[in-house]
Amino acid sequence: MNMIIFTVEACLISALVGLIAWRQVKGQYADTRAIWKAPLILTAVGLSTLPATVAGFHLIDAALLTFEVVVCVFIGIGMGKLTSTSVTPTQDRRGRSILIRTGWLGAALWAVFVAVRLALRPVALTLHADFVTSIGVTLILVAIARTATAMIVLPRIEQAELLNKTSPRDSLQS
Repeated sequence: MNMIIFTVEACLISALVGLIAWRQVKGQYADTRAIWKAPLILTAVGLSTLPATVAGFHLIDAALLTFEVVVCVFIGIGMGKLTSTSVTPTQDRRGRSILIRTGWLGAALWAVFVAVRLALRPVALTLHADFVTSIGVTLILVAIARTATAMIVLPRIEQAELLNKTSPRDSLQS
């Protein structure tokens, strides 16, 4: 039964992270509000699932969780540093014209996240650290990585929005 749960969770984690990585590789429109949406939703869902999936919290959980949080912060910082911001001539359906993209190196960082998460699971189960293995913690860790990225990218988005509003191209389109 544990192997089935592990396989399902691994597929869900891989699908979520794969979707995020793909969107970052191909680029996505962003603004100062939208950049916080994913971390907030992931945190809310992760916190709401914790009581149902976790029986207890032990000292080993704290140690492993600290390690994973540090890894996620570094992954997020790396993605933030890799992220490029550009103003596009066209807007999306929400009127945004700022495009952010991390490229394939950003996707590789997500692969590192998945590898660390999946490699740590058997270790955590052997040490009876059930809290760290829950899907809720995984969602919160993804949110931490996205938050670290957002904190680095946010000033670039704000600057691009300001430049876009004051550019001569904008006045020609009005």
